[in-house]
Amino acid sequence: MEKLNILILDSNNEDRQELRTTIESVDSDFIYEIMEAANPQKAAQLLGERRIDIMFTELFDSAETGTDIIEYAREKAINPHIHIVIVSRQRDFESARMAIERGVERYILKPVAPTEIVSCMAQMICEIHDSRKNEEQKNKMAVCVCGFLLSQYIATGNRRYMDELISFAQRNELNTVEFVSNILLLWIDSAFWKENADRVIGRIKERFASRAEAVSLGGNYVLILLGENNYSRSSYMAEGIYYMLTEVYGQQCYIAVGSGISDIYEIHDSCKRLLKLMENRFFADNNGIYHDDDELVERDESERTECINRLLMYIRKRDIELVRKEYGHLKHMMFQNKSDSETFVKFVFSEIALELYNAAHGSVYGQGKKQVEKLFEAEQLSDLYNIIEENLCIYEENISTDDKQIRKDIALVKSYIKAHLSEKINLESLADMVFLSPGYLSLIFKQSTGDTVSHYIISQRIEEAKRLLETTNMKVNQICEKVGIDNVSYFGQQFKMICGMSPSEYRKRKKFGGGA
Repeated sequence: MEKLNILILDSNNEDRQELRTTIESVDSDFIYEIMEAANPQKAAQLLGERRIDIMFTELFDSAETGTDIIEYAREKAINPHIHIVIVSRQRDFESARMAIERGVERYILKPVAPTEIVSCMAQMICEIHDSRKNEEQKNKMAVCVCGFLLSQYIATGNRRYMDELISFAQRNELNTVEFVSNILLLWIDSAFWKENADRVIGRIKERFASRAEAVSLGGNYVLILLGENNYSRSSYMAEGIYYMLTEVYGQQCYIAVGSGISDIYEIHDSCKRLLKLMENRFFADNNGIYHDDDELVERDESERTECINRLLMYIRKRDIELVRKEYGHLKHMMFQNKSDSETFVKFVFSEIALELYNAAHGSVYGQGKKQVEKLFEAEQLSDLYNIIEENLCIYEENISTDDKQIRKDIALVKSYIKAHLSEKINLESLADMVFLSPGYLSLIFKQSTGDTVSHYIISQRIEEAKRLLETTNMKVNQICEKVGIDNVSYFGQQFKMICGMSPSEYRKRKKFGGGA
């Protein structure tokens, strides 16, 4: 419940106690903290130290007391919107008129009727409630504006956004950035933070007696601005905040600690470094706190790129053994290279997932797109591994059992061989044509036809040579060239091995009606 601070200023102790009792009887949503003062000097002290919401006061002669308490409350009190009620025995019209001109809420005559106090309190409580609600809304809007300007400055580095932020904060009497001496970058569940941000920041201020403000940067990122903190104290605070969020609130979180801010315009570069540093959380690092001076491991970009390209090629060629081998190599590099951004890693793994899904199902639509969505929602590298492993298992199963696709690939290879007998044909080019590895094509071709690819090619060339020997008058060396064999002697050897006779003998037998 919210608190309402009430000050009773009256030189008569009995009158003060009677008024206190009546105020305490008024039912509301506020908790009352009632303070008493017997003279204007004591009241002025309280007004300067505490945010007083309502002051009940009798009339004092400022010439005698040295303090015009109403003027002081209006101009020098912490709360400039204080509600003032005069409770006095003076019944003259002039006193009442002057009080109203000076912004007094009501002029109540003693002896006080409790019902009048209750009525007066009810009206002021309603106004205070509405005022606080409006102020809270205004503050939320101001925080949103500050957060937007700060996030834009961090994203772009354009000093214009910081200049606008400083100007806006000054106009609205906010201390959003000018007090900053260091920053912490917090990664935490956005729904939790939205509900508990004020409570968490309040506990940070209370526990560390430090100035602290928080600005949401979008997603799960929160920037905590610290005032009057050196680097070692910031590290100590980060440990305390981490413990509070993980142990007290049961939230998974990560914190990156800046190395200090000497100029508010340094926030951009400092936050960029912390955002980069925060990528460590994605690589399942056991430590939840990272420091600005932590080193990131760099790796040769070309080596990783080559590994990715090889893996995608092996997936298309459906070489399960090489896919597994290259994927293991890539995982090792990704785990070591913590300088990679989370977005880059997810992009790479989404390419792998799409290639696996396409190779297994012949399409990337529908479920394939959902796999990519799952990848980009992953919170740790281990989650990516699990998704890719799941797709790898489906890929292997489909590759091993998809007889229809195998028959289609083998038929395409056979058709190509028959149509290009006069050209040079090798296993590698055939494998590339059907996006298979040479080893895998050899395996499935042998399983499907009972023949090796090389033997099938030569047998088809001999069959074409037999047809030409029967139907044309071409010379043997011409036929040899026509079927893609550039060595006549080799052609003769292969022809005799398959047909049991030389090409010339085969032509003679066919010409005179003999058997082949």
